[in-house]
Amino acid sequence: MLVRELMNPGVVTIEPTSSAALAARLLSRHNVGALPVCTPDGRLRGMVTDRDIVLRCVAAEEDPAQTLVRDIMTRGCTAVSPRDDCREATRLMSVQQVRRLPVVEDGRLVGIVAFGKSHGSHTRRQSEAKRLPLEDLCVFKEVPRQWMTQMLEAARLSPSSMNSQPWRFVVYDNRIHIFSKKHSVEKLRKWDEVNFGIMFANMMVAAEELWLDVDLIRLGDISQKNFSNNQYVLSAILKA
Repeated sequence: MLVRELMNPGVVTIEPTSSAALAARLLSRHNVGALPVCTPDGRLRGMVTDRDIVLRCVAAEEDPAQTLVRDIMTRGCTAVSPRDDCREATRLMSVQQVRRLPVVEDGRLVGIVAFGKSHGSHTRRQSEAKRLPLEDLCVFKEVPRQWMTQMLEAARLSPSSMNSQPWRFVVYDNRIHIFSKKHSVEKLRKWDEVNFGIMFANMMVAAEELWLDVDLIRLGDISQKNFSNNQYVLSAILKA
C-alpha cells in the first residue's frame, strides 16, 4: 500500500511569519497536534507542535502574540513521497520517534500521514480490547514507575497482524527492554516490522501525552534471559 492511499490531503498549514498565538488557536480549533509550516506557494519549511509552543514560547516567557512560528518550529523534518510504501513511512516514524510525517511532492506539501489517535485517552478500557494482560507480556524486575505502566499499556493495546502481539517486555534498571517473540507461523514474521513500528509509535504517543522525553535505543549489553524464545529489539529510556 502506498502513502497516497492513506494520507490526509486536507492539511491545515501555517506560514512561517504567523504568530505562535495563531498556531495555538489553529491547533485547538482543528483538534490536531501539529501544523506543517509552509510558504504561500506550499513549500514545506518545518513543523510546529503544541509542545513547541509550550517549551519554546510559553516556558521561555515569550509573548505568543509577538513570537513568530519560524522561531519556534522544528526544521529539517523528515518527509515522505506519496509514492513511498507505507512500510517505509512506518519505519521512519519509528526511527524518528514521531507519529506523523508530511507528504511532499516536487517540494510542495500534498498531505500528511499519521498514526491515528482517539479523541479520548491514548489507551482503551480493557473490556474493549482483546489483548493479553500486561502480566503475560512483561517480566518486572522492579516495581514499574507510573510512566512505565502507562507506556506499557499503550504498547499492549497496539494493533498487530492477526492480533499476534509479537512484543515482550522486561522492566529493569528504570528502563523498558523490548523483545520480539519468535513466531511459530512463518507468514506472521514478515509483518513484524510494521507491527513494531505501530507499537513504538503508540508508546511515543503515550510519552508525548505524559510530557516525557523518551529515547528508543538499542543497547549492546542486554543479557536478560527471561524470554528464551525472544530476540532483543530496543530499550525505552527516560532522558535525564
